[in-house]
Amino acid sequence: MSITEVKKVNGMRGRILAPPKKENNMSDYEKFQLQWMLDHGHSLRELMEELQSLQYDDPEDSDRISTPIQELFQEWEQDRGFGSEIWPCEAEWAECEGKDSAD
Repeated sequence: MSITEVKKVNGMRGRILAPPKKENNMSDYEKFQLQWMLDHGHSLRELMEELQSLQYDDPEDSDRISTPIQELFQEWEQDRGFGSEIWPCEAEWAECEGKDSAD
């Protein structure tokens, strides 16, 4: 961990331990998904609202609230998308757009 200086507060200077910076480990496909959202006018906030809507779809299903976010995302991606609009699957992307990014 690195040490970060803290501005004077109440006349005292302090130091805090800052967590190490994470590497950007996004795949080219994940970058493509984010760019696709921007190109089609969708935001991360909208994506989160879509996932929350899916999570609360069935008020009778009390277990739904504890569904892991990754499972919700996969279900949303396969069954819903943004009003049934969604980026191509990774295999399709690799066949077309993905070849361009490998160059």
